[in-house]
Parts: sequence; C-alpha cells; structure tokens
Amino acid sequence: VYEHTGKSFFENYSDMLTSFSERWSSELNNIVLTNSYKVNRQKKQFYTEYTYPLSDPSNKITYVYKSGKFNRGAIVKLYPDGREQTIIFTGHLTGTIGLGNRTLIWSEEIPDVRWDEGDSVIKIYDIDRKTVDQIKTKGKLFAPTISHDDRTIAAMTYNPDGKSGMVIIDKKSSTIVKTVPVPDKFLW
Repeated sequence: VYEHTGKSFFENYSDMLTSFSERWSSELNNIVLTNSYKVNRQKKQFYTEYTYPLSDPSNKITYVYKSGKFNRGAIVKLYPDGREQTIIFTGHLTGTIGLGNRTLIWSEEIPDVRWDEGDSVIKIYDIDRKTVDQIKTKGKLFAPTISHDDRTIAAMTYNPDGKSGMVIIDKKSSTIVKTVPVPDKFLW
C-alpha cells in the first residue's frame, strides 16, 4: 500500500473513514424522510423473515419473500391491513426478487444430484394469469430484473468455464439476445 500511496495502511484507513463520513453526512442532509409503519402485525410462534420488499405501482400491495426455520420459502402479498396471501412457493433463491409491470421475477438454484455444481433457472410469475414460466441455460443465472414493459430480462451469469457477465434475454422467446462479458480478473 505504501508503495502506491506514500501512506501507511493506517493513514489510508483513516483517510477512507474521513472521506466516507463526509460523503454520508452530505447525503444524510439531502434525504427526505417519510413515515414508516408496520404492515404485518400477525403474531408468529417461530422466527419468520420477510425480505426483498417490492411495492406495486399503487403502493397498496407489497410483495416480499417470506422464509424462516419452519417456513418454506414463498413470495407473499402483504396488504395494508396486515393480511398476507401466499402467491407462490419457491426453491432456493440465488438472489432477490424483482417486480415488472405485472410480473414477479427471481432465480432459483437447481442442485446437481451428483456434484456440488448445479445450474439455475429464472422464474417469471404472471400476476394476472397466475402462471409461472421459466428460462434455463447452462451455468448460473442470478439477480434477474425485468423491464417495466415485461418484455426484456437482464441477469448476471456465471458459466462453467469460469466466465461471468450480464445477459439480456427476450422474455417471449426465452433467448439470450446480448451478452456483456466481464473483463478478465473481474467478477461481476
């Protein structure tokens, strides 16, 4: 570190802390805070986790991933009055869930029966039709997001050959239309 900066490790660390502190203080001064409220007031006998909250455009419904020690992973719909409705049970997620115009999207790991390595699949839930489509490729697909018109998907990929990148997928045909590789020596 000293060869590149002329400073010791501790001097560099102190400079970083000062820089972050100044940046965060500046950002905090420009944030408009809004009121929060607890949506789900149901008593739980066991620990239950609600993660990856997404609000629909009307802000009246929130979709979340619900999991816990005694809960199978599921995407649930939370209503403002505290009610919850299970939308779909999921496998092992490889990232967050996403919300398009009228679709939910996520990726799941598909374990290999024999080896540690497995593939993954992108799942797309149509909110209106209540159907699930899936997109499979060789390798890992994760962190998918969908365009607001529900036509295009972007996802990160990690292939068996060790290469990673971002792929653009046409939802209708389930084909990769563009691949943006990550330069060598970089990961995602």
